[in-house]
This record gives sequence, structure tokens and C-alpha cells, in this order.
Amino acid sequence: MSRPPDSEVLRRYRALCVLLLVPLYLSWLGLARRSQLPAAGRPGAHADGVAIKLDPNLAPWWELSLLNGVGPERAKAIVAYREAESRRAPGQPAYRTPEDLERVAGIGPKTIEAMRAELYLSNPEAPLQVR
Repeated sequence: MSRPPDSEVLRRYRALCVLLLVPLYLSWLGLARRSQLPAAGRPGAHADGVAIKLDPNLAPWWELSLLNGVGPERAKAIVAYREAESRRAPGQPAYRTPEDLERVAGIGPKTIEAMRAELYLSNPEAPLQVR
């Protein structure tokens, strides 16, 4: 049996390296990201103790879904209500207090208390400035 040309051997060696190293890299990346999760497992806080503060008047749904008690569907509902309010009253924030979030279906007082520490509401007296 004849030996394949050197270029074919090199190509096979590279393919084997990719097949072995890519899964190792991806698993390391997953472990590295997992180590950055909050110690308590809360999405609203980092391991270094710094809390994430989100403004429901500005944040996109995928960021709002990280709040305690809010998943993707409720986050989309928060954004949908915000957009409807901005059409009704342009330049005014839809949410002036955390309790204003109760207008969104599926959000009640318990949900608001769970996410209160993670909320930041822009100044209701100042008009919103979208960058």
C-alpha cells in the first residue's frame, strides 16, 4: 500500500486537530462563563457583588429577561407595553415607578418585589433621550 502525499497527511492532521481542539475549547469557554455567574445564582448580580440595574424604559427584552421573576415572554410584554405607551404619549416614560410594571400582564406585586433591587428608572421629569 502506498503512502498518501504529504499534503494529504497534513490535511488529515489539521482536521484531526480541529476535531479534537474545538470541543475542548468550547467546553472551556462554557466553564469560564459559568464561573462568572453570580455566587447565589441570581441573574441580577455578578460574582464580585455588583448588581445589574436595568431601566425597563430603555432595556431590550433579552436584558429584561434576566430580571428576577421575568422570563422571555414577560420581558417581551414589558417592551410591547412600553412601545404602545410611547406611541400614545411620545417622550414620556412608560414606567415611572416599579409599580407601573403591574400594568403588564403576568406581573404582580410579588414579581415587582423580586426584581425591585435590579430596576433603575430614569428620571420621570426629564424627557427620554434615545441615542
